[in-house]
Amino acid sequence: MKVIDAYWEKKNLGMSAVEVILNNDDLNIDYLHFADKMHTIKKKYAYVVIKITAGSYKLINFVNDLGFKFIESQIKYSINLKRIKLSNNRGIHVNDSFSLKLVSDRKSYNYVISEIKKGVFNTDRIAIDNRFGVDVSNIRYANWLDDMFGKDESKLFILYYKGQPFGFHAGSCLNSLYQGNFGGVFVDYQKGMFGAYWSYLFIDGVKDIYEKVMFSCSSNNLKVIKLWHIFEPTIENIQYVFTN
Repeated sequence: MKVIDAYWEKKNLGMSAVEVILNNDDLNIDYLHFADKMHTIKKKYAYVVIKITAGSYKLINFVNDLGFKFIESQIKYSINLKRIKLSNNRGIHVNDSFSLKLVSDRKSYNYVISEIKKGVFNTDRIAIDNRFGVDVSNIRYANWLDDMFGKDESKLFILYYKGQPFGFHAGSCLNSLYQGNFGGVFVDYQKGMFGAYWSYLFIDGVKDIYEKVMFSCSSNNLKVIKLWHIFEPTIENIQYVFTN
């Protein structure tokens, strides 16, 4: 059982927050001991998130009994870029109208932040929680990107159509691994095929830079799950997420 003080959420959500991580190593935990521990945590923090590794059914029953509600599954994927083969037979026809650019300047970061605040995200656990909603969710992602600015490991890719930005990918780099944090298609482009180009152009653009891409996706966002599955990713882990 790992307890993480999510101090960064104070400015995002306006309240204290904590993440409790449980996995198969915690299966032998005593229910009364667990209930007492969670009671202490709930008195200290206003917003409690519990993440349980898939398959730990006993622990799911515990958190249900304590009144926590399931809100999403977090699916962690990896894509081996050295084995992937891209072709236009996926129904995606890339031409010179589309491009991908790695940016690091303040102006580009500010532009993406302003686009995020228009409502890019609407399926994550914050967006669908009645205590917060879509506006708070997008401010949270905007703050996250702002915190990334200027850090050596931070990577921000912007996608363009006919010279106009239509989406982005934000993450970090560790040697040959790209760890995706979040990304999306800007509100004005969320109809049509831009979602497919959002994923395809990114993978095509980084396949010669990195060996592997890793990212997580909410089970609430079926459209994005389908977009990534055309690249035959490996499922590394699934976590069931509950909140108070």
